[in-house]
Amino acid sequence: MLSFGVEALFINAMEAVMECMKTVTVQCPYCGALNEELIDCSVEPPEEYVEDCEICCSPMVITIRSVEGEEPVVTVRRENE
Repeated sequence: MLSFGVEALFINAMEAVMECMKTVTVQCPYCGALNEELIDCSVEPPEEYVEDCEICCSPMVITIRSVEGEEPVVTVRRENE
């Protein structure tokens, strides 16, 4: 069992992490379906990863650009572009 002090630090750390997480809707560049993605708004420099479309299973390259104090910019493209 965690002591109260450590537990409070853990809870504060988890709250800080969750503040940086945001759900965004992106459109699949293959089939046009809308997909919800959970992104980390605190990412610097730009983060890029591949996620399969929930509908057609095609690989989407998702790029997140984030500037402190502003909304993150999320772009999606085909894997082979």
